[in-house]
Amino acid sequence: MSKNSIEVCILGGGFGGLNTALYASSNPNLDITLVSKDKHHVYTPGLKYFFRNEDYDRYRFEIENLIAETEINYINDVVIDIDSDKKTVELGSSEIGYDKLVLALGSDVNTHGIDISDVERFYNWNDALKLRKKAFNSSEVVLVGGGYVGVELAFELNNIGLDVTVVDSSEKPLSNLSRKAGDKAIKQFNTKGIDFIGNKKVTSIDGNTITLDTGEKIDSQLIVWAGGIQASKIIQKIFNTDKKGIKVDKYLKTKYKDIYGVGDCINFSYKTGFNAFKQSKALANNLDPNNKRKKASEIKSLFVQFGKNGLMAFGETAIKNRLIGTYKKLEYQYYKTQIKK
Repeated sequence: MSKNSIEVCILGGGFGGLNTALYASSNPNLDITLVSKDKHHVYTPGLKYFFRNEDYDRYRFEIENLIAETEINYINDVVIDIDSDKKTVELGSSEIGYDKLVLALGSDVNTHGIDISDVERFYNWNDALKLRKKAFNSSEVVLVGGGYVGVELAFELNNIGLDVTVVDSSEKPLSNLSRKAGDKAIKQFNTKGIDFIGNKKVTSIDGNTITLDTGEKIDSQLIVWAGGIQASKIIQKIFNTDKKGIKVDKYLKTKYKDIYGVGDCINFSYKTGFNAFKQSKALANNLDPNNKRKKASEIKSLFVQFGKNGLMAFGETAIKNRLIGTYKKLEYQYYKTQIKK
């Protein structure tokens, strides 16, 4: 790198952070440092395949291997604090400076004030490993949360023989999409014998017992929290944001000088891996002031898998599609080619 290179520090090795680093690494004007607390980059849409008879290890990649042929400087450490005035980032074992900073710290579980220490989760690699072991030794499960993750997981657990119940505070599942999407999900639930309890909030979980706001109690061998996500807590704390994350403009720049954001930690669009991936290309371009700025775009459609079948949802439209499973596999193959160039 030349002495005049722009020092870019990217915090987070997920879809947004890793891909911003990979795209930006081809620019000789940028000197890239990638900080990630994880040694592996995980293809999170593949976590549901942990319950199928296939090699699920294919869905994670060593970050060092992915960046081996680039000049990206990789630091395996945790982020403690950020000083936007001094342009420094405090890590667990050191402090680094930057000219431009990219916030890509993803999301944390949204517990909605509930103590979920007694239950399983399904948000990362270790969660999936633990849940897989318990699921194959259980006969029933209650999923708290009927969003994208909860619905897809419900069908996977049903497919391995568990009696599945989904509890959600909304009237129907997939409430963040459309009523039509919820109707189609309910229809598929009924076909598979999956129970859905809607319009009821979970007020507490104690051991194997869930208490609802109606006073009803539900007992289950296995309870899984799928109640959604919130922007990275450290981003919320440092920049005093709400749970939706730090605000960015159409070029993914925050109101703070030389600080940008990408992925789940920003308040911008659907929080999905592929939206973060799509944003990363525009952001990598925008980090170099010599380039014409590009607006970040978003994928407004969502593909929800119902076991072998699925649903295409965009706006108020929801269409059942038997090829969703095939599409998801092709999506993974495409993504793999992009990070292994």
